Amino acid sequence: MHAYAANVYTTVIEELMKGKQRKFIAVEQEFFRLWWDMVATDTQKQQVHQLLQEGRLEFVIGGQVMHDEAVTLIDDQILQLTEGHGFLYETFGFRPQFSWHVDPFGASATTPTLFALAGFNAHLISRIDYDLKADMQKNK
Repeated sequence: MHAYAANVYTTVIEELMKGKQRKFIAVEQEFFRLWWDMVATDTQKQQVHQLLQEGRLEFVIGGQVMHDEAVTLIDDQILQLTEGHGFLYETFGFRPQFSWHVDPFGASATTPTLFALAGFNAHLISRIDYDLKADMQKNK
């Protein structure tokens, strides 16, 4: 595992434990899972459980990665989402409530449909046409 990825979660957990007002949202959990399996101490694992219970650490999407929308197959999208959700449910007993796709390349109707079928309560996007984004912000 790359050192910088290990340091991200070690540092995040340390900083979250310093104050109840601190929160962190994790999107893809592939690097988190590697940190959890290979780096995290028992104390850090207990802290993660505590932070999740308190709502100060949250996983959105919860897939292994934030899949690319332009060139991936639906089977691969479902597989990576299922694997990620399986890990989160088996390890922590929950599934993510929100989807988050702020930096995919391309856009498709498949992704929001897949996320609706996965039971997400809301879907956040960012990489869209500027005029469409401005119109959506104006007309909420």
